[in-house]
Amino acid sequence: MTPTAQATPTPQAIPGDPAETVVQFYRLVQRHQFGNAAQLWSEQMQADYPPTEFIDQRFAQTRQLKLREARVIASDGGVATVAVDVVEVAADARRRWAGTWQLVLTPAGWLLNQPNLGAFSAGSGG
Repeated sequence: MTPTAQATPTPQAIPGDPAETVVQFYRLVQRHQFGNAAQLWSEQMQADYPPTEFIDQRFAQTRQLKLREARVIASDGGVATVAVDVVEVAADARRRWAGTWQLVLTPAGWLLNQPNLGAFSAGSGG
């Protein structure tokens, strides 16, 4: 029997858990699977922040992402707010990003729609 190549599954928005969509996004970025990560962005997010610039170029030098928190802090109908705390190690720096992501519920599930993150020096801890 000859082994067959297995295709990488296309990421899908998580129907019931906006925090899990955030976790999946950062997991894909960590693996440099930028096209798959972009599929977790809403159409509006992709229009406002073109993925080739704001994912591909932005994370090209990222060596490690450690998601320390992804927790739903508000949910009202089709909109949810997820608190995040991420430590990023890039070629030239180590930064901590904290704040929130707004997600929208679509027929496909939850998609990231608007970031509200600030950068802080991560220091040597983490």
